[in-house]
Amino acid sequence: MPLRPVTELFTSAHTGGYALGYFESWNLESLQGVIDAAELTRSPIIIGFNGEFLTRPGRLSEERIGWYGTLGRAAAESACVPCGLIFNECPSDSAVKEAVKAGFNLVMLADHEASFEDYLRRVSKLVQFAHKYRVAVEAEIGELPSGSTGEVNTSHSTLTDPELAARFVEATNVDLLSVSAGNIHVLVNDQQELIWIT
Repeated sequence: MPLRPVTELFTSAHTGGYALGYFESWNLESLQGVIDAAELTRSPIIIGFNGEFLTRPGRLSEERIGWYGTLGRAAAESACVPCGLIFNECPSDSAVKEAVKAGFNLVMLADHEASFEDYLRRVSKLVQFAHKYRVAVEAEIGELPSGSTGEVNTSHSTLTDPELAARFVEATNVDLLSVSAGNIHVLVNDQQELIWIT
């Protein structure tokens, strides 16, 4: 089936009382596994690829973002469950715009090095650009701790300030906002202490 607008997927999930999962893929095989699992459980899903990984400096060759957009759209169109397609967590404005043109229907600019005002300005411009292509934009306020090493690292994490988040959403007209509220990014050890708020 064709890609579904991500805002429609979230509205349906809210109305239906279920979670809408995003499961990142790294190659064709992992993408097929994600789609197979979604079809097996008859679950609407967001599929996609990590923009920070694909655009990381020092890679041996430049990734062709258009190929990832084509692959993701083909997977979604062949799936028997509703799918959205995200180009996720990319710090490069130009790469995110390329993803918009490549057929992703959700993009996320993520740059933890940017100041709040700079990030707000960049996301505002991205929203104006992406909405012309009917592409939704996700942003983030606050930074999640990482659990990718098996231990929770909170050294660079910050909780989301609700007032700052409200100001950001109003100023940017962003479609989705990721927040840091005690959750963990890439939890690989289910025995970890999940509450890190002090």
